[in-house]
Amino acid sequence: PPGSNKAEISKRLANRYDGFMYLSMGDLLRKEVEANADDQLWQRIGKKINAGEPVPTKICRELLYSKIYDEDNGSSGYVIEGYPRAKNQATDFENQVIDRLTLVILIDCTEEFCTETIKKRDKDEMIARQDDNAEAINSRLQMFKQNTLPMLKYFDDKGKLKVVDGDNNLDKIFEEIVEELDGIILGKKRECDESH
Repeated sequence: PPGSNKAEISKRLANRYDGFMYLSMGDLLRKEVEANADDQLWQRIGKKINAGEPVPTKICRELLYSKIYDEDNGSSGYVIEGYPRAKNQATDFENQVIDRLTLVILIDCTEEFCTETIKKRDKDEMIARQDDNAEAINSRLQMFKQNTLPMLKYFDDKGKLKVVDGDNNLDKIFEEIVEELDGIILGKKRECDESH
């Protein structure tokens, strides 16, 4: 959910694994809005972001896949934060990455925790965002409940969802996710070694 510290955890995870790249859907969108400030489409998207409303899947899809399929990025893996957010995006994403989708992580927090985290972020001018206002926060939390939770169930039914207690401190959350990922990565490495 918004305010679950997913960006912080995702960045740490990408740094932990050699060759992994951190991709934030929100950051990608905000950069495009800034770079295309004179373009009416991107002005509308900027307004949607600031209001905490969903951005059209087609836009998100094109931005994300252009980064993933950029052969010059040299990545051996990705930590993607903020996408997919709905079941239709999840099925499309899964079809695009086929068997490379290893794990979907939900940092599960109470609404109070999320709201407090966002309020703290809003007080820090270096990390405050325009969509950190009360109305947008409420909209983002509602969107999470309506769209993202059903999408997460889709991955849970496939055995690809890991839920961690987001009310814990960041180090404990990070360690729990690393333990899970290390097991998966080590298992895949063993499979690869055995097949050669």
